[in-house]
Amino acid sequence: MSTFRPAFPMATDDKPSQERDATRVLLSHKVDGVIINPVSVREHAHIDAITGAGVPVVSLDRQLSDIGIDSVVADNETATEQAIRHLIGLGHRRIAFLGSVQREEPPVLRVGKVRANVVGPSRPSLDRARGYLRALTTAGLPVERELIALVPHDAPDSRLEAVAAVLAAEPRPSALFTADSYMTRSAFSLLSERGIAVPGEMSLIGFDDLEWTTLVRPRISVVVQPAYDMGRAAAGQLFAQIARQDGAGAGRGQRTVVPTRFIERDSTGAAP
Repeated sequence: MSTFRPAFPMATDDKPSQERDATRVLLSHKVDGVIINPVSVREHAHIDAITGAGVPVVSLDRQLSDIGIDSVVADNETATEQAIRHLIGLGHRRIAFLGSVQREEPPVLRVGKVRANVVGPSRPSLDRARGYLRALTTAGLPVERELIALVPHDAPDSRLEAVAAVLAAEPRPSALFTADSYMTRSAFSLLSERGIAVPGEMSLIGFDDLEWTTLVRPRISVVVQPAYDMGRAAAGQLFAQIARQDGAGAGRGQRTVVPTRFIERDSTGAAP
């Protein structure tokens, strides 16, 4: 029976240099396997070095299956599409999208007369933007560039500016979808500061169910990312790789998609 060494948690603060340093430390400690939440899905030579050393790896919340690494992700695109469809069902036609993106891998938003798309790798923020675009297109609603804000995650001051810019659109949107907890907090803060009634004047749906979303009033409707289930699935894949009897213990590029849940609370209502 194999004996696994204790877990060795390491935080990288979403910084590529710290991630590279962390992987070197893990290799020096001869770990049995690694679960990693990679900063970049394109620049991964340091992750290749781990698999090259014969150490099993599972990518959490990011897809790296193109290089044969197993990944566990949330169903970001479908979850966002369903949330936007919920708003459309409430009569909303001008729905804004606000999300944080990785500065190292900036997306390109292309809005044409017939279709719109986001050019970039598969990662949570961009897949959520794709779900938003798909929901609008399916419903026959126009995609308006002024209602879409993609802000570098390491530029916190820009979040409030992005929310303000979206609210300044004419006519003003009647609903906001915030694709991460940072943007949800910024949006709720500015709406409260300006006295914009939620949901009377503006509906709000956020992605991620943090404790504060139920402590404020109105309580915020959210898409729940199944963090526990994702972590459990990633651990299961890693242990399977370690125990596999094919000699290498390597991943096979398997992509496991964990479903999300939508919780409707008090911040969504009929379009004014």
